[in-house]
Amino acid sequence: MDRAIITWDEEVVRAADVADDKHPLLRTRGFFALLAARLDEEADLWCDLEVVDMGYAFYDSLREGLLDDRRDFSASQTYAAERGKELIVMLGVLTDCSLGRITELFYGEVNACLISRNRPLCNSDRDKPYEGRQLSIVNRGDYKPMQHRVWTRTK
Repeated sequence: MDRAIITWDEEVVRAADVADDKHPLLRTRGFFALLAARLDEEADLWCDLEVVDMGYAFYDSLREGLLDDRRDFSASQTYAAERGKELIVMLGVLTDCSLGRITELFYGEVNACLISRNRPLCNSDRDKPYEGRQLSIVNRGDYKPMQHRVWTRTK
C-alpha cells in the first residue's frame, strides 16, 4: 500500500482573493479544499466549515489551478451564498510519500481518494467509487473538517 502525508496550512485564503493573495503555498503545487464557512469576527475564526470541493495542481501552481477557466466552482459559490457563508480555500502540500518518484497520476489518485472519503458537497466526483491503487493518506496540520486518515480498503 502506498502512503501519502499531506500537510494543510493553518492560514486559509478567501476564494475571491486567490488571484492577488500573497500566501506562499499558492506558488507551489499541491492540494486544495474549498470550504463554505462563516467568519466569527469577534473570535477571528472561520466556523461552521463544510467541504464543498477539492482538487489539486501538479504542473501548475495552486493559484493557477484554482483560477483555471476549465474549473467551474459556480456550484460551490452558490451553495455558500445560499447559506450566508463565504468560500475559503485550504491549501495542502505533499510532505511525505512512499514513492521514489511522484507523478501526476499519483496526485490524481490521492485527490480521488480524498474526494471519495470526504465527499465534498459540490464536487462532481463525490459519488464515484475510488478505483485506484491501494492508498493510505494522513492529513496533518489544520486539516479539519476533513478526515485525519483516509485509506482504500484491501481488495
